[in-house]
Amino acid sequence: MGHGRRAVTDQAHGPRAAGAPRVRCMAAGAALLACAMAIAAQSVEIAPDDAGDASQDAPLPVELPPSVREALSTTVDFRFDFIQPGFYAVLRHVRETIEPVRFHEAAERVNDWRALLERPGHFRGRAIRIRGTVGRNSSWAERDADGALGPPVWQLELRDDAGGPLACTVILTRPADDIPLGATIDVAGYFVLVRQYYDARNQVRQAALLVARAPISISLPGPAAARPTRVDWKWALAAALLGLAVAWVLLRRAGRAPTDPRTLRAKHAAPQSLAGEFHAWSGQAPFGPPTPADDTEPGPRTPAGPNEPQ
Repeated sequence: MGHGRRAVTDQAHGPRAAGAPRVRCMAAGAALLACAMAIAAQSVEIAPDDAGDASQDAPLPVELPPSVREALSTTVDFRFDFIQPGFYAVLRHVRETIEPVRFHEAAERVNDWRALLERPGHFRGRAIRIRGTVGRNSSWAERDADGALGPPVWQLELRDDAGGPLACTVILTRPADDIPLGATIDVAGYFVLVRQYYDARNQVRQAALLVARAPISISLPGPAAARPTRVDWKWALAAALLGLAVAWVLLRRAGRAPTDPRTLRAKHAAPQSLAGEFHAWSGQAPFGPPTPADDTEPGPRTPAGPNEPQ
């Protein structure tokens, strides 16, 4: 009996023992599948960040070629002209090449222009980005060895919005005739040198020189605000006093009673009166020869004319 019960017991546990390895394999497979899916999801989430970090770490193509940098090495600052080999090398490179992608993002933002004046060698040949107000807009072209005019360039003179002493000369290779004076522009270009010039008061000033293709953005000037008219208080007070004086004189004249001319009398009697003599003289005969009716004296008479009665 005991052996039979053991046999039955072994037969009952036989199928369960045979299916245990299969269950364990399925559980292990499910665990591996879950781990694989988790790793895949994590890689998908991290991939954009890794791509962004890689793009940020990768240098952008904004550096000048070695030949241009070599020409810039001979540049002299604080001269009254910028006609130097380094300037022409940068101008030729900007004109003949396409602007790199995200050039304005890679350019170094310079808010304080005094850094360019203090360290021109540090910024020479580097892409920088500035913002200023247009004070002058002109264009010019150079002649080649054969005397023919080359492509024109546009020269913008910018002043610092912060009121700094340094100006900035921007040479643009693309047309800029429609940029008005007073407009605020944001521009990215290559820094070349610091030059000197004479201002309107014949004083020596400094200006940074950039070569760029075109502005990034242009902000047109708004309508000029009406300035309040300033009146000098001295002139206003004088005009008010004069008006009061005139009004006082007019009021005094209007307050007097009208005078009858018949009541006017002289303050002093005349020293000699000729009224009586004039009256006696006016009653005498008039001056001149006597009339014929009054001529009673005999004497020769004037003979009558041929047509007069005798």
